Parts: sequence; C-alpha cells; structure tokens
Amino acid sequence: MSTFYGGVVVVVDTFRERGIKSTAVPGVICASHGPFTWGKDVDHAVVLEKVAKMAILTRQIRPGVVSAPQHIQDKHYFRKHGLGAY
Repeated sequence: MSTFYGGVVVVVDTFRERGIKSTAVPGVICASHGPFTWGKDVDHAVVLEKVAKMAILTRQIRPGVVSAPQHIQDKHYFRKHGLGAY
C-alpha cells in the first residue's frame, strides 16, 4: 500500500486490492477528499457532479434515506459490466 493517502494513489491501490477495473468505474468519491474522474473527455466529471448533486438533494429532502440493497446495486452494475452484460 502506498503512503500517499487521500489521493489518486490510494484509489489505484484500492482498485488493485479489490480487483476493480478502472474502465468499469470512471469516477470515485473519496472520503474527506472529493471526486476523481478519468477518461478522454469531461463527460465522466459532469456525470459525477450531477450524481453528487442528486445525492445531496436527496439527503436534504429525506435525511433518513438508505442506499439500495446490495443485490439491487449489483444487478444494475453487472448488467453493464458483468459476464452477460447487455
């Protein structure tokens, strides 16, 4: 594990440790730091910003909201990135 905490190196190390392909996750939000995105253009950054805005608005409107169950999150992720992606 690298010693540069809170930055891109931590993201890369975490992805490697967990077997996550960076092409499958074009952006992340790091605790106590902020968003990182990568790609050929700014589209990923724009989408990440919109999603972050939706998340904060959701929490403001409904503070007790909980994330979707893991099996639902997995279903949506793997239908695009899994073996049988469509």
